Amino acid sequence: MIRHSTSKMIVPCVVAMLFLSTAQPARAATPQQVQQAIEKGQTWLLSIRSKDGLWELVPKPEAGIDKDIIDFKSRQWGALTALCTYSLLASGIDRRTPEMKKAIDFLLTANIQSTYGLGLSSQIVLFLPEKDSRELIKRNVAMLLAGMTEPPSNMVRQPQGWPSEAGFYGYWTGTPVGTNQPLFDKSISPRTIGTHQPGDWFDRSNSQYAVLGMWALEEAGGEIRSLYWQIEDAAWKKAQLRTGGWNYNNLIEDSRNATASMTAAGIATLFLTQDYTLDNNWGVCKGGIKNLNIERGLHWMDQHIEEALSGNYYTMYGIERIGTASGRKYFGTKDWYKIGADYIVTHQNADGSWSGSNGAIPDTAFCLLFLSRGRAPVMMNKLEYTTDKAEKNIAEVWDERPRDAANLAKWTGREDESYFNWQVVNLTVSPEELHDAPILYISGSQPLDFNKADEDKLRAYVEQGGLILGNADCGKDLFTKSFVALGKKLFPMYDFHQVSPNDFIFTEQFKDLRLKPKIMEMTNNVRKLMLLIPEADASKAWQVHSNRNEGLFGLGANIFLYAVDKKNLLEKGDTYIVSPIPTTQPTTTMNVARLDVGDNGDPEPAGWQRMVGVMHNQYRVDLTVDHVKPEALAGYKVVDLTGTGKLAFTPAARNGLKQFIEGGGTLIVDAAGGDIEFADSVENELSTMFPGTRLDLLPDDHPIYSVLPENKVGWRSYAVDKIGDKHHFKVRGFNIGKRTAVFFSREDLSAGLVGEPVDGIYGYDPQTATNLMAAMLLYVHSDGKPTTAPALAPTTAPAGPR
Repeated sequence: MIRHSTSKMIVPCVVAMLFLSTAQPARAATPQQVQQAIEKGQTWLLSIRSKDGLWELVPKPEAGIDKDIIDFKSRQWGALTALCTYSLLASGIDRRTPEMKKAIDFLLTANIQSTYGLGLSSQIVLFLPEKDSRELIKRNVAMLLAGMTEPPSNMVRQPQGWPSEAGFYGYWTGTPVGTNQPLFDKSISPRTIGTHQPGDWFDRSNSQYAVLGMWALEEAGGEIRSLYWQIEDAAWKKAQLRTGGWNYNNLIEDSRNATASMTAAGIATLFLTQDYTLDNNWGVCKGGIKNLNIERGLHWMDQHIEEALSGNYYTMYGIERIGTASGRKYFGTKDWYKIGADYIVTHQNADGSWSGSNGAIPDTAFCLLFLSRGRAPVMMNKLEYTTDKAEKNIAEVWDERPRDAANLAKWTGREDESYFNWQVVNLTVSPEELHDAPILYISGSQPLDFNKADEDKLRAYVEQGGLILGNADCGKDLFTKSFVALGKKLFPMYDFHQVSPNDFIFTEQFKDLRLKPKIMEMTNNVRKLMLLIPEADASKAWQVHSNRNEGLFGLGANIFLYAVDKKNLLEKGDTYIVSPIPTTQPTTTMNVARLDVGDNGDPEPAGWQRMVGVMHNQYRVDLTVDHVKPEALAGYKVVDLTGTGKLAFTPAARNGLKQFIEGGGTLIVDAAGGDIEFADSVENELSTMFPGTRLDLLPDDHPIYSVLPENKVGWRSYAVDKIGDKHHFKVRGFNIGKRTAVFFSREDLSAGLVGEPVDGIYGYDPQTATNLMAAMLLYVHSDGKPTTAPALAPTTAPAGPR
């Protein structure tokens, strides 16, 4: 409890040929359960490889035996190995391990002809050095171009007149009878697009994997004509049903109705094609333009999400693709990842595999892809909002550039050899739900107009460790002024000022920012609370994704790296937010006074809110935290003092605090953020109150350290290079009698209590700071006696319902 007493404060069954319940969100699989499931699945897949290191269940086509070449199953040779290899790489297995090297070497030289196999083998190029994948890229581009059914040459720009198969794929590519040659037919090239498609068969399951493959090849440097993307975009839009969904094809009677699997395929494909076909003047701000086909598809999925997550693992992988591509956390009101991860984790076989309608090998691969990609760290949440102040002809003011955050996350992940997600959020959820990402991104060209409830949520998000990043689209002053005004309403005691050219956001990792744009910041003198890009229009640069704008991509990446202290990435489901668990019954209570002094005596108010949860859940101690003046400390056993800047007590305050300490009370002091001026001034005040008393380093056998797990100390990255002895705590203090009456830390504890892993703070990492504060509280509560207590849970693990 925090009180303020005196102050401020599918695939149809056909896929089974290739690869030989209503979901409830009440319980979500924990991050630990997800990780264990991934590791078990990886182990199982690796254990069932053939002696040559592959996963093939069908024979390689034999030379000169036409029936074997044409045979359906044989033509899928290589597809399973491609799927398994991709899923293992995507879920974290290093490409350089002997197990992966055999499979990768096979895929780099195999004569794969199936559409599935080509699309999936193309995914591995995203994990390989360019020199290793160059020939595979050329081959797969040519094969997939040749596999597409070409529209009539006289109607390429008139999709309304295309036959239903135009733009789509069948099960294999190459010549109608295939080829048993080690390399593809040299006549197959982009110039012969569509001329080698075997038969009249097509379906949207094969087709989505072909487009997915072409996307990966383009990302890795493949040369693909823009006409290809235009044809695919038009073909999938033309095939969309009136309901908003997509079907398998128009050839099989039972497959003509929309299905969740094919609707996921349609939406995911359009997300890929739109990045190559969007034609807009991104420098003119007229409001975001929606892709109506995607919106209709997403609306269909909103209504059928439970069907989509009910156990067909092929479909569930499709949901992961559209969830991460769209940035959606929810379909309808359903958190797709929580529901899907819970289903997958609870339906894993004892041996680590999953087995559904597609077969154990492909289903295990699909589950690994869902679990690993869906839980990847979320780089930023983009805020969806409305405003009554927008001009009448301005629509979607929050989404002027719909792929800005997506492109930034993709670029940053590629540069960091990682994979990052992004999300779209709104303010209908609790502030805690916004902490999937360390950054809340607000872009627009019109004045912001939040109500009080929204402002309260934004304030809580920031106080709990989040960072709000604003971009004025088109450099519009209307947005800039309203963003600054919003900051002053949220945090009236702080002001915006221009960021220094030597700031972290210009130097974290990407330092080649030749033109450092003007950036405004609001800080609490501990960390950045809000950042504003008023003129450079980074959103446009991220949307256009031009090499000329890599400086602004580096800027965005640096802001992210600052917000996570370079390395402390939380995967989806992880959180440092801690709330009291209602079912945990306290065994004792404790009152804590937070000293109400100085100009910035409470820069991190959410830290103690989190400590209430930690003490309740881990130690069954119910804290009551009050803001108290130094003259009113009667009845308290412990006082917390923190802040930034120079602190000078009045005589009355000095006298009140001295009487408290001499009367048996304990003072805990830390310099918020590691602020030197604050630490020096408090040390001087204590010297004045207690002449001749020194603040000595506490011995290693001090009782507070007996509570800490393995006496382990951790530091923020900013502090590591500045501290000589990194293996010991730096807490100092002095005794009155046999008890330690004052605990003093020049190194930050206050920001650590909040739990956010932000850079630029001289102090202990959040786990250590939380441990130390809990240990000192327990020391006071036990009147200085050695205390045995359960080890603290990791601060990045949820300690209760959110």
